[in-house]
Amino acid sequence: MIITRKHLFPAHESSRPVDPRLHASREHEYSKEPRSTGFRNALDTLFSKYTSLGAYTVVYIESYNVLCAKCARDYFLSHRDAVIIANTYDEGPTLYCDNCSAPIESSYGDPDDPDGDI
Repeated sequence: MIITRKHLFPAHESSRPVDPRLHASREHEYSKEPRSTGFRNALDTLFSKYTSLGAYTVVYIESYNVLCAKCARDYFLSHRDAVIIANTYDEGPTLYCDNCSAPIESSYGDPDDPDGDI
């Protein structure tokens, strides 16, 4: 899944032309923490550590950087034109977030690990 700001707004709003003056006057709003509970819930749903079905590990990628859920959410809030790719991480060695170094373990472990159960 590719996550952009259009995921947080109704389709009819994103399809309307935007007046650049209005856009510039609201630019500072994007860098602040959202106050709306609905907006925070939408962000928490988009940037979760695990999938809602099956609890598979989700890894986030932003221009060659691997991010954990928290760092991906923070990056998305602080960058207006952020594009983040979300995908499940099923097998492989433990990855580390390029921002905070948090471990991101795969759903099924590392098949090449001699001590692993797989």
